[in-house]
Amino acid sequence: MTETFDLVVIGSGAAAQSVASRCRTTGWTVAMVDKRPFGGTCALRGCDPKKVLVGAAAAIDAARLLSGKGVRPDNVAIDWTELIRFKRTFTDPHPENLKAQLARAGIVTAQSSNKAIAVNLTVEVNLVFIQILPHMVMIWPVAKL
Repeated sequence: MTETFDLVVIGSGAAAQSVASRCRTTGWTVAMVDKRPFGGTCALRGCDPKKVLVGAAAAIDAARLLSGKGVRPDNVAIDWTELIRFKRTFTDPHPENLKAQLARAGIVTAQSSNKAIAVNLTVEVNLVFIQILPHMVMIWPVAKL
């Protein structure tokens, strides 16, 4: 079965979600393809989980720096197993929650490896060009003549 879309977004991070959502609200048919779990680096492996891990380390450091100033850091420690378990409470459900949110918005999602995507390819899809380069995807609208 072949499906036709006005826009195909490669990746599912914050920038991809923004482009897909804005185009969809204008009435375009939109698909989003990602080879990794949906959500992108920031939500799953970067910004958000990092804040939890760095925050725990900063709490330990702050307690030690305040030793002798009213804080007793003697038994302050990080339980990494518990901390990682907590981090996973918001990273693990994110891909499925995001796919459900995109589906409600009318955006089709698909898991695919990048092997299915040609490199150095430019495709015109309903007056939008998608150029796929080795490490970059550029998407731009074409003015109607």
